[in-house]
Amino acid sequence: MSGSKRLIISMSLLLAGTALGAGILGLPMETGLSGFLPSLIIMIITWITLMLTGWVFIFKISMSRKPVEDFADLYKREFGHWSIFLNTFGYFITFYGIITAYLCGISTATIEIFPLLKSIPYVDKFLIVIYFFVLTSIVIFGIKIFKKFNMIFSSFLLVTFIAMVLAALLHINVDYLKHVNLSYLPFATPILFTSFCFHPVIPLICQHVKEENFSRRILKWILFWGTFIILCVILFWSLVVLGIVPVHSVSGTSIIKAHAKGLPATVPLAKCIHFAPLRILALLFTFFAIVTSFIGSGAGFMNYVKNFSGHYIKRNKTTDFVITFAIPFLVALIYPNIFLRMLGVVGGIGVVTIYGILPSLLAIKPNNNKKIKIIGYSTLCLSLIVFFIELYKTCF
Repeated sequence: MSGSKRLIISMSLLLAGTALGAGILGLPMETGLSGFLPSLIIMIITWITLMLTGWVFIFKISMSRKPVEDFADLYKREFGHWSIFLNTFGYFITFYGIITAYLCGISTATIEIFPLLKSIPYVDKFLIVIYFFVLTSIVIFGIKIFKKFNMIFSSFLLVTFIAMVLAALLHINVDYLKHVNLSYLPFATPILFTSFCFHPVIPLICQHVKEENFSRRILKWILFWGTFIILCVILFWSLVVLGIVPVHSVSGTSIIKAHAKGLPATVPLAKCIHFAPLRILALLFTFFAIVTSFIGSGAGFMNYVKNFSGHYIKRNKTTDFVITFAIPFLVALIYPNIFLRMLGVVGGIGVVTIYGILPSLLAIKPNNNKKIKIIGYSTLCLSLIVFFIELYKTCF
């Protein structure tokens, strides 16, 4: 195998792995309301949109004479200081929302998979507190240890996902996949932006390709195959969940009931298959997906807060911790069932601002060629539509 092919494969997997976190846990609960076939269309549109904004980043980074460490640096160079506010707004919304979603998701999944816990008063808040202190302790004190064992956690995540899907495949009911309700379709789009959030790793990939002395054409293939892997995993996962969990059910588990409770997709999937080991697999997959994402996101966001807060206040480790985790923790305690709502806010407001609207504005700058400008105007329109859809959902 040639060096270029090895590079494309390794970097494509890195790009795909960045996006395939806890976001897919909530995706079928949102897309399932509109049906598998309608959601298939909106998934492909979202894939194309975010792949194009990814290409804008690659174009700009590869054309830059100075190394680009992160997107805040790129936006500041291209737009000036006003972009710092918009980027910071999107960043805080994204990470406050995702940390809140993780705490709510892992606690509600634990309760639903082990129903005996429901008899304990305030068990949801109790579990949130336990998970919060365990996960934040790892972020603060054990991040070096976690990095050493990250491959093990990722391997367990992959193994539990494959085992759970294989156990569920035999139970797919094709009739469930025929459900169509287009009125829910627009509201499923924001969470798709969360599930396709691969952009943070682009500067790293561009730098690596540059060091290996490969052309920008290689980056196109990495972007295409990496995002295509994300699309395939999301489609396959949605096919399994929506082919097993009915949208409506008078007495049993359904998409509508699970959506109302804000549950991860693993919970109704496990309940619809009366197979005890699947419950354990569902909890393990939920646990590994959320733990790996929480620690990575928490550590990254805390590092961002260190750099950000140092410009405005006298900072120390305590203030960094409070700014990073206090608000998500309090929101999760007050609203323990907002796992799905938070994933929508993350995608429809945070992600769409940083990786939808801002790169589109980069593309439509006067000094760009016509092709890039067409991409920019197209992705800007779609990104603004998603933003206002989520704003409507959140406010009303």
